[in-house]
Amino acid sequence: MTGEVVTLGHREFVQALALGGLRGWEVSSPEEALVAWKTVLKQEGVALILIPLWVEKALEEEVLARKLSKHPPLVLSLPNPLEGELGEMVANLSEYIRTSLGVKI
Repeated sequence: MTGEVVTLGHREFVQALALGGLRGWEVSSPEEALVAWKTVLKQEGVALILIPLWVEKALEEEVLARKLSKHPPLVLSLPNPLEGELGEMVANLSEYIRTSLGVKI
C-alpha cells in the first residue's frame, strides 16, 4: 500500500519540506492547526503527516489519539526548522534534514 506524505506547520516548516516535494498546510496558530488537522485526516491516501513539535504540543490530545491509532495516517513530529533537537540553531537545510530525519545529504 502506498500513500502520500504531507506536512502541517508554520510557513518555514512547510516550505522546507516542500523542497523535497511534500504537500503541506501552512498554519500559524493552534486554532488554524486544528482546522488543518481535521482537513488532512479527512483526505484519502494520506499515509504520513509530518508536524513540528509546536503543533504536537498545541494538538496534544488529537495527535496522541492518532499516534495510538492502528489506522493511517501515521504522525511524525519533527524539530522546528531553525532549531535542533535541544533547541540549538540549525545552520542550513542539509543540517535540518539530518537533525530531523537522520539522513545526511
